[in-house]
Amino acid sequence: ERAQLVQSMVGSPDVEMANGKIWLYGIPYDYGFPYFPVMFLAYLPFRPLVHGIGGIRLGNAFWMLTALAGILVLVRRLVRDSDGKALAWWAGVAFLGLPVFGQELLEYAVTDVLVAAISIWAFIALDAKKHLLSGLLFGLAQGCKLFPGPFLLLPVLLWLGRSRRSVRVSIGYLAVTLATVVPWIAWDWRRFLSSTILFYLTHHQEGDDTALYYF
Repeated sequence: ERAQLVQSMVGSPDVEMANGKIWLYGIPYDYGFPYFPVMFLAYLPFRPLVHGIGGIRLGNAFWMLTALAGILVLVRRLVRDSDGKALAWWAGVAFLGLPVFGQELLEYAVTDVLVAAISIWAFIALDAKKHLLSGLLFGLAQGCKLFPGPFLLLPVLLWLGRSRRSVRVSIGYLAVTLATVVPWIAWDWRRFLSSTILFYLTHHQEGDDTALYYF
């Protein structure tokens, strides 16, 4: 698996092989888990239940249901009249009907649905005026991988403007993000940078389309 990964990376933009090492943006690449720690921790409980990649598929099924429940709750909160219930179920059908789900989540075991599930509940907390909780959940989404965390948070902060609500969201987000990332940067910043951020940027330059894009 590692050999295939290395072979796919060489020849990509900003990737070169020199002195027997792969260099990403001029920094030596250290093979490791390519995402931030929350992604690993969120799937860890499923590992003892099903061996190998099946544990990730089981986790994806759980997080799909978590996202579906969030969609039903969020649409019902946003549309409170008699049409809300019907619209909520139609939103759920549209979510489960995404053609990419069956293959990418339940066959390839792409884990992006975790980010979607956490983010939906972050918006539910925001709508419920639980601003600190919303920030904590956005921080968990950020703790999964480099993107799309910043692109989710920025419009929320712009919408809230200069207010206590914005401060609470920011505090929650920064607290979880820093608690998730800083220990690994302090331990070995070069390895963390190369195996997560630089690898992620390089990998996605090659057109890695995952379930979150469709979502």
